[in-house]
Amino acid sequence: MAGPVEVLLLIGTPAALGACAALMLGLRPREDALAFAAWSWLLGALVVAALLFVALVAGLPLAALRWVPAVALGVLLLCCWRMCRGQGAVAGPARGPGRTLLLVVTAACLLVTCDRILRADETVVCFGDEGTMWSVKAKALWLSGGLTPEFASLVAAPGPLDHKAMREHADYPLQNPLLQLWSFALAGDVTHVQNRLVVQVFALALLLLLASAARRVAPAGVAAAAVALVALSGDFQEACGTATADILVALGLLASLDAWSRWRASGERRFLALFAACLASLAWSKNEGAMLAVVAGAACLVTAGASGRARRVQALALLPAAAVMLAQALFNAAFDLHSDLFAVTADGGFLGRVGAQAAAHLPVIGRYAFHDALLDVRSGNLVPAMMLLALAFFPLRLPARAPAATATLLVGAAAYLLVYLGTPRLIEWHLRFSLHRVLLQLAPLAVVWLAGAAAWLLRPDQERARLA
Repeated sequence: MAGPVEVLLLIGTPAALGACAALMLGLRPREDALAFAAWSWLLGALVVAALLFVALVAGLPLAALRWVPAVALGVLLLCCWRMCRGQGAVAGPARGPGRTLLLVVTAACLLVTCDRILRADETVVCFGDEGTMWSVKAKALWLSGGLTPEFASLVAAPGPLDHKAMREHADYPLQNPLLQLWSFALAGDVTHVQNRLVVQVFALALLLLLASAARRVAPAGVAAAAVALVALSGDFQEACGTATADILVALGLLASLDAWSRWRASGERRFLALFAACLASLAWSKNEGAMLAVVAGAACLVTAGASGRARRVQALALLPAAAVMLAQALFNAAFDLHSDLFAVTADGGFLGRVGAQAAAHLPVIGRYAFHDALLDVRSGNLVPAMMLLALAFFPLRLPARAPAATATLLVGAAAYLLVYLGTPRLIEWHLRFSLHRVLLQLAPLAVVWLAGAAAWLLRPDQERARLA
């Protein structure tokens, strides 16, 4: 295990970079300390991954990678000092009733999550998806000296349905592997535990943002229940103990819709810029994240109701996510990396399989969703069912209070269903190893949606901030 100084650099550098980036966007910690901390980590991780990607494309030696974020941090610190110098103090958040309860519950959930993280880090990263899909790509980059012919040979696959390491989802985005590469760069060699740490911090950031986002739309007691509902679920605790990317998806999705909500409520461009960055992080987290970024971006624009220049400005906020997806597509094309989802089988391509397999797959999907998801209370998958139940009773009023979030969750769920219908894998195998993770990706946003719905149902006369 790394020493305290190395761990401090591993976690502190992205956090400091993100804090500087947040300050440059016009965000201030005194306004919302919980959200600011979460934004800092999301932005910092995105910046570190982007810097390392650019350095690799430029052919920078691996030994120099450790200095790239440090140099960028020095530049951003100088820019922040000049920008913030002379600015007046910013008012802190109003201390409403129940705020102490929310902070206590959030702190307790953070401690439980930290304990889970530390216990998970007693084992090395070598098994499961974290070992065979995520860390292995970072190791391939390190051991081959960057984007070299050796790297191309390591990631090459004879076919998209091959079950060897990296090959089931060879086209997965690079943000997670690049963050693990950051650990290798600091250590000067492949690491086997601390490369998980830089990914696990996303779980802590998610809880902080969840507390802030839920408190905006609901009373503190409801917000505290929302945080506990996610943090204490079995699916979340399992995910935060690994270096997989599902928490990255969940954080990026919640952060994007929360930023859009703040932009719509205030009209301040800083929140639109934050939305753009969060959507880019979501698009670079995982293939599911890219799909949800497209859905969320479209839902936000369609439900905004803006016209003319305002619509063009909002559309520009989608460009960073589009750039990330284009860069990843070019990378995959350069190294001939393909998704198994679009492999051609005996039933044809993806759409052909959807039609051919729908009748057989739908009953299996329904059975798994009911028995292995809904009835598995420990997993925390009651959240989607609770949302659907609320929509069934209030099909018009609740979506109207959060149109973009509602559309994102429903269309996103429909897109997941389409994937299961067209999967080239055995449907039981696919559901067994992915359904819980898919529901976790949507759960934090769904919990905030439920918190806002509960607040309105309990006190319809009291006006609160609305989710997007």
